[in-house]
This record gives sequence, C-alpha cells and structure tokens, in this order.
Amino acid sequence: MPETTSSQTTSSRSKRSSRHHQRTSVVEKYLAGVLLLVVLLASGLAEMPWIPNPWPVRILQGTLLGALFIVIAVATFQERFQTMLLRGPTPWMLALTAWHFYGILNAPDSKWALARCLLILIGLSVYIIAGFGLKSDTIRWVATAAIGIGVAQSLFGFAQFGQDQSASRGAIFASFGNHESLGSFLLILIPPAIALALQPRLDFTTRLYSQIAAVVLVGALLIARTRSAWIGLVAGAIMMAVLAAKEGHIRIDRNRKHDLVGPAAVVAAGLIVFVIIGELIPLLGERATTFQFLKDDTSFIDRLNQWRGAVLATAERPFTGWGTGSWPIVQSWWTHTADEPFTVTRVGTGHSNLAHNVWVQTAAELGVTGLALYAGLFISLMYSVIQRLPDMSERNHHHRKALAMGAVCAVFASIVDGLGSPAHVFPGVLIQLWFWMGVGVGSCREHDVAPEALLPSKPVMHITTCVIAAVIGCIPLAFSFRLNQGQARIKPPTVEIVAQTIKRPDGRQGVQAVAVVTNPDGKDRTSAPGIEWAATGLTNVSQSAIDVDGGGVRSVLTGIPQPGVQPVIYAKWRDETGRIITTHNP
Repeated sequence: MPETTSSQTTSSRSKRSSRHHQRTSVVEKYLAGVLLLVVLLASGLAEMPWIPNPWPVRILQGTLLGALFIVIAVATFQERFQTMLLRGPTPWMLALTAWHFYGILNAPDSKWALARCLLILIGLSVYIIAGFGLKSDTIRWVATAAIGIGVAQSLFGFAQFGQDQSASRGAIFASFGNHESLGSFLLILIPPAIALALQPRLDFTTRLYSQIAAVVLVGALLIARTRSAWIGLVAGAIMMAVLAAKEGHIRIDRNRKHDLVGPAAVVAAGLIVFVIIGELIPLLGERATTFQFLKDDTSFIDRLNQWRGAVLATAERPFTGWGTGSWPIVQSWWTHTADEPFTVTRVGTGHSNLAHNVWVQTAAELGVTGLALYAGLFISLMYSVIQRLPDMSERNHHHRKALAMGAVCAVFASIVDGLGSPAHVFPGVLIQLWFWMGVGVGSCREHDVAPEALLPSKPVMHITTCVIAAVIGCIPLAFSFRLNQGQARIKPPTVEIVAQTIKRPDGRQGVQAVAVVTNPDGKDRTSAPGIEWAATGLTNVSQSAIDVDGGGVRSVLTGIPQPGVQPVIYAKWRDETGRIITTHNP
C-alpha cells in the first residue's frame, strides 16, 4: 500500500510538472510575441496625426517600458549574453545608442534629444527581443503578424482612396497622415512578403497568403505615390534577385518550373488587375513623369536645398554634429526655409523641417561619427545574415531563410529609400526597421537551443567594415568642400541690425533688434527664417518674426536691458556656400 501511494504521488507530481512546462512553453511562444506586436502597434499609434500633444511622447514612454519588460521577461536569451553582445551588428547598435546619448550634450534642446534617444532605445529593445529573445516558431508568426499589420494599413488606405481621392491629391496615407511615412513603412514589409511568396519549398497556404499580402502591399505602395519608396523597392528587388541566384533560394528542377512561375505569375497578375480595375494608370503615369522633369519639380528643388544645408551644417561640426534630434530646430540657419527654432521647439515639426534624406540629416545631427556608425551597423548586419544563408539551405530551413533574406532586402531597400525620404526619423518606420533587423538575426539560429545565431567575423572583415563605414561617413564633407569652393565666385550679402527701444506690454522698457539682409546687387532679402541670434546685457530674450511689405518676413530679437550694462546683439547669417556673415550692434 505505501508503494502504491508513493507511485500515485510521483505520478501526480509528474503531471503537475508537465502542466507547468506546457504553461511555460505557451508563455514563451505566445506572450512575448503578443507583447512585441503591441510595442510595434503602439509605436505606430504615436505617429498618428490626430493624437494630441503630449500623448505621443507618453505613448512612446509606455512603449519603452513595455519593451524593457519583454526584455526582462525573456532574459533567458536563446544564446549566451556575451556572444549576443559581441557578434554581428549588436556592437554597432550599442555604440550608436551611446553616441545618440552623447549627442544630448550638443543638442540645442534637450527635450528633443531625449525624445530621439527614446526612439533609439525602443528600437534597440525590439531588435534584442526579435533577434535573441524569441523562439523560432514565435519569430515566424510574429513576422507574419507584422506583415498582416501592413496589409491592414493598406486596406485602410484603399478605403481612403475610394472615398475621396482629392483629399490627398490621389495618394493614400492610412493612419500615418502622410504618404511618405506610409510608403516607407510598406517598403519594409514588401521584401519579406515576396521572399515567402516565391519560396517553392514552403507549404501552399503560407505561399498563398504571402502572395496575397505582396499584391496588397505593393498595390498600396504604388498608390502612396512615394517616389523614394518606389526606387527603394527596385533596389530591394535587385538585392533579392542577387541573393536568390547566389544562394539557390528559388532553385528548382526543370520539371517543376511551375513551382516558381506560378507564385510569380500570381503576384504579377494580381498587380496588373489591381492597376487596371482601379484605373490607376493615369495617376501612376502622372507621378512617374515627374522623374523626367526633376529640375522643375518644386519638391525636388526643396530637397536639394535641404540636402545642401545639412551638408554645410556637417562641415561646421564634422565629428560631433549639432546634437541628437537637432536638425528640425536649426535647419533654417542653412536652408532659410520652413520654421525658425523658436517655432519648432514651441509647436513641434512636420516633414517640412526635415532634410528628406535621413543620412545627411544624421551627419548634421551626429557628425560623420554617427553616420559611420550607421554604415557599420548595416554592413555588419547584411554580411552576418548573408553569411548564414548557405547553412539554412543545407538544413532545409526554408521558412527561416525566406525571412532572413526578406529582412536583409528590407534593410537595403530602406537605406535607398532614406536617401530621399524624411520618414525614417518617425517611430512607426524607425522601430519597424529595427524589428526586421532583429528578425533577420533571429532567423539565422539553427534551432532554439543553438549557442549562437551568427558566426564570428574574421578580423579582416571587422577592419573592412570600419574602413568602409569611415569612408561613407566622410562623404558629406566631400560635398561640403565642393560647395565651399563657390565662395570665390559668389559675393556675400550684407547683414545689418536695426535696434530700437520699445515699450513692452507689461510697461517695461525693452530693446527690439531687426535683422536686414541685402544681396550684393542691393536687393532686399528677407532674413527669416535663418538668423542665428546671440546677445549680452539682455534678459528675457525671445525671438519672433514680423511681416515685410511686399511679402516675406524678418527675424526679430527682443529683450530687457540689464541695469548698468550696455547690450550687445549679434546676428549670424549663412549663405548658400556655407559662408558665415556675422555682425553686431551695441
């Protein structure tokens, strides 16, 4: 009888242990993945234009807390902590994150800098979770769900397009409120969907859903009318074709050509039917023809001005930049367009104050050091993941290989898109990109208990990555040198400060200074935005702008004189060659 009781006790303990193991596996497989999807959705929610201030920042703060909670919850990472930190793109990510925080010291507004660092921390957490915290099965369905979110956004955009095309000039924007952000967001999701759709060794259901998703996402990208994303899609497709040919991603027997031709034909036919039924040919043709007349395209001319300004800003502070998140605030000093610093810090910014090139903007904010760190990050990521693709083919890990290839192509497409898009500094796009970098790394793991996802890089590769990253980081300096050569051909304008005593609304005596800029031909040039002010002997200093007869505005500085101190006001103006004209008026 005691033996029977002991046997029953052991059996009950075994059952309880089995149930506990099942609950634990369910938590590991689903809870972390669901919470990660919530983080991705919350980052997109923070970018929605109808969310009033200060709720976007609060949403991002909660998103960071949620991401850190997931990191702690999956603290038993799928590989050794030391290996995780020292291989692949992770060291570059950590260095880049640290450099963003260092940039707070140089930033003109610490709140803006902290907000940008908040995004980087969320992105880093999402990368660690996707790359090292999730099991293989979880990575699959989370990646599939992320593509599903993009499909839902596309359907929302289709509904907008069908309801009122004139509301967005024929473009869609879904919940982003801007077609550029939507285009960059969809671009990241298209390569993984296509990689899954064209992998003949996956099951029929997975390929079918991926083909439908690819058609919907590409169709929405076409209607979004984002030219930089279109170019990025072409670059991503070329990258995928090269990898597929090299790694045999779509290699099949001659007798089974339909395994490849069928999925490709479904995607192509779906897009053709979509364009024809939607009567999109005139709309797309009108947008495509703008490539032929870029010199006359006002948006492209504005972009050139922003790029020139960012390059000149980089030349003034080449190594450290102007501080994390600083470009929307200080851009008017070089571009003389959009908003003054006081306007941006008070009411925020849209796309008009961005460089429309995330890489030159990065150079202006973080210097050539920050741009080099980004270059090293992407080079290391793509090399590390591509290095693992042959192993996946040998072990028949076709789903993981498709996700890894899709992630690499998504990153490459985003790099190209970033050359002409301002969207990569916003949470919905930035955090999505870092998530797919994590998916690329996590898909490389051979199995859940494998000690490592990425192979160690040879010293030669480390040196090569550093050299290439340094060269890429110095590219803006080469362009700035060419612009500076124009100083010998172009005469500088003159800057004059007109100061007067005024009576403030509170009855106190104040000083008002107006900057007047005159071209070499004597023509008046309205100065705002674009004057960098400084003053001594004044308190309660503020900046504003006044209208000028005939159009335009002038930059104005006001303040209260300190007793017994002679105020001195300084004004700094930068012309299109980067030349600095400084004047002062006691």
